[in-house]
Amino acid sequence: MAGQLRLRSILTTAFTSIFGLLPMLITTEVCDEAQKPLALVVVAGLTKSVIMTLIVLPVMFASLRERRIGMKAS
Repeated sequence: MAGQLRLRSILTTAFTSIFGLLPMLITTEVCDEAQKPLALVVVAGLTKSVIMTLIVLPVMFASLRERRIGMKAS
C-alpha cells in the first residue's frame, strides 16, 4: 500500500539519479575512464533497488500475509 502512495516520488528520485549519471556512463573521454565503473555500479544499484522496492518486497509481504491468514484459519 505504501508503494502505491509513494510510487511517484520513488520513481522520480531514482530516474533523475539514473539519467543524471548516464552521461558519465556513456562518455568516451580518456580522463573519465576512472568514473565509468562508479557510474555503472550506481546505475545498476539504483535500478535493482527500485525493482526490489516496488515489485519484489510487496509480493513477498502479500504472500507472507496470505500464509499467516491461512495458518490462522486452520
